[in-house]
Amino acid sequence: QAGGSLAAVGDADGTITLMQLCDGLTKMAPNEKNLLGSMFDREFKREKNLEAIKKLAGNKKEDAEGGKGREPVAIDQNDYQAREKSFFADVGMTGDDLGTRIG
Repeated sequence: QAGGSLAAVGDADGTITLMQLCDGLTKMAPNEKNLLGSMFDREFKREKNLEAIKKLAGNKKEDAEGGKGREPVAIDQNDYQAREKSFFADVGMTGDDLGTRIG
C-alpha cells in the first residue's frame, strides 16, 4: 500500500493475515534518520576498535612465535575494557554495564 500502514503476513499453512500497523511504525519521528545514522556510526567505530585489539594481539603473538601458524587470538581483558570505556566516553555514554563481555 502507498501509505504503508497495512502488512500482509502469511504462515506455513497458507493462512494470510492483514494487519494494520500503528503510526509509530509507519511515520518517521523527527530526527529519526539522523539518530539511526549516528547509532550505526557509533557501532562501526566500536567494531573497528575490536578489530584493532584482535590485530594487535595477533601481531604480538606472531612476534613471539616467529610468525609461524595462526591460532585463535586471545584478547587482553584489561585492554578490552579500557578501549570500551574510552569508546563510550567518546560517544557520551556512561555506566559500567555498557558493552559486551568477553569470556
